[in-house]
Amino acid sequence: MAVRRIEDIKPTGIASDVWVGSYDEAKQEMERCGFREINLAVNAKLRREQGKGAYVSKNGNWTSADFLILPGKNSRLTRSSVISAFAKQATEASRTGEFYLDTSELKEAYEKALEDSVEIDTRGINTKKFHKSNITIYAFGTTSGTDVERDKDDARFYGKFLLNAGINEMPIILPDSQAKPFARKVWFRRLDDDFRSALDGDNWDLYYGYYWVRGVRENAEGVAKNFGSLDNRVQGALNEGKAFEFKGIVYVPTTGKGISLEQ
Repeated sequence: MAVRRIEDIKPTGIASDVWVGSYDEAKQEMERCGFREINLAVNAKLRREQGKGAYVSKNGNWTSADFLILPGKNSRLTRSSVISAFAKQATEASRTGEFYLDTSELKEAYEKALEDSVEIDTRGINTKKFHKSNITIYAFGTTSGTDVERDKDDARFYGKFLLNAGINEMPIILPDSQAKPFARKVWFRRLDDDFRSALDGDNWDLYYGYYWVRGVRENAEGVAKNFGSLDNRVQGALNEGKAFEFKGIVYVPTTGKGISLEQ
């Protein structure tokens, strides 16, 4: 079936739309439109900004995060996605079984993903303690570990948002491990009494044509508008000509008149 696009969050700094279709085809169409796959931190931030009644909060979606399910070890949550990198292979594998990481190419991507990952288990996380959990700091921190205190604040803010929405605990849902390592795409569940914004690794129907791939794109107007909110750390990076991450995007200062940024 054809991929369907749902325009959701209009450009007020960040634009975010949803593409409905099989994972590989929806992701391909999203990227053709100039969007990138949303990460958990930006997804959580948009939910806070748009409110619990917004489309982004009332509906779940695939994210750029993976769960790596490991034999004899606790699973890991990763930012670098093996499934995103091998979308067509993973989607096809989901029709009949798991996306096993058993070829040399996949093993290399899997080992790279492990370098920036956090150990995870299936215990739910109290929303009042998001700022104390390594998992939620990792998942919802917008600086990806470059500013731990800010990442803790990001986690705290999302936990408070969920608490105000009546959610006291965020579940983590994982499949059982097997003899070989495999990857599962993280589905960010909707806000309601049943799903409670869960990080779901047990939803494996990548091939199914009615799931949502959410894309995000920050426009130039939004970057300029947000310059006033850059803290001293980011402004210092600009002055020194260093690349920096802001709102989940890496920007590279370039020479020329005034300040010029390239994503």
